Amino acid sequence: MKLKANELVEVVLHNLEHCPSSVPFIKGSPAIGKSALVCEIAQTLANKSKLKLVRDYKGRPTNNVKPKKNEFGFADFRVALYEPIDFAGLPYIDKEGKQKRALLDNLPTDKDSVGLLFLDEIAQATPALQNTIRQLTFEGRIGTEYVLPKGWRVVLAGNHSTDRAGANRILTHFQSACLTLELIPDATEWLDWAYDNDINADILAFLSFQPQFLHQFDAKKEGGFPAPRTWQQLSEYLNGEPRLIQPVVEAYIGEVGAREFETFRAFQNDLESPKKILKSPKTANLPERTELQYASVASLLTAVESSEDFENALTYIERFDAKEFSVLFVKALTTKEKSFQKTKVFIDWHLKNQDILI
Repeated sequence: MKLKANELVEVVLHNLEHCPSSVPFIKGSPAIGKSALVCEIAQTLANKSKLKLVRDYKGRPTNNVKPKKNEFGFADFRVALYEPIDFAGLPYIDKEGKQKRALLDNLPTDKDSVGLLFLDEIAQATPALQNTIRQLTFEGRIGTEYVLPKGWRVVLAGNHSTDRAGANRILTHFQSACLTLELIPDATEWLDWAYDNDINADILAFLSFQPQFLHQFDAKKEGGFPAPRTWQQLSEYLNGEPRLIQPVVEAYIGEVGAREFETFRAFQNDLESPKKILKSPKTANLPERTELQYASVASLLTAVESSEDFENALTYIERFDAKEFSVLFVKALTTKEKSFQKTKVFIDWHLKNQDILI
């Protein structure tokens, strides 16, 4: 089943809450955002339970989590880093001559605890490790030594075996027991997320203009490639206003993506300066080509500092033929700086465009 991000989150949440006998398995190409979605799912489950999500000091998930009574655990295992003994334990002979296993302190043990056990990169696991994980996943135990607390649910994730990401084929009896969901990229959904997460204005404008570049993965090529994760990483780099840009852009999103993106950024040299536009929005020259109009929106997003700037920039953009440019501008600006939502400019624009959801 192929699903966009929002659809996948909805299905997985419903499964975790109402279908205890099946386990979601999220498949998708590298860097498409599988792990980030599972983090979002864990946070949603914690919020619904009115519990605090347990994470380590950097805000990242940790795999030896020990949630307390008022906490929701999120144990995140990158399975490719482990051997079967890391889950099944080391065998030993006790004083009575019986074989037992010494388990590592990395799985939840408190029978009253609740949480989400995330087993990522499952396709990189060896067949022996897949068998161990299968028993943990579907029987809630490993041998007779370990039992997963009843308050914990499991989510799996992995790449396609054709992605050349070190992925193996999932054992047939393992995958047949899973609810397999394939995550597919959707530019509209990603841009909605990007507005809320301080993604660079040039990237917002470029992917609004050329959404097909959100995710372009070719398993036969080495190096960077356009993907939700690499665009986010590139945004962080660009927001730091670096001097060296072009070769780094290529390292993040590959040669083709970098060429298109840098060409788009270069269009800004052919535009009226933001300073002139904000001073004379009714008379400043308008770009005729669509790509230049997107580039103009991007330049104004970084120039607006006051409600007067907001009004003048919007006056200029509304002179473009298509309404989509004013929508892009208003949505990006008011999400980045929410104080603009209280201005008369925004309120008047929103009343005039009530059919548009912001």
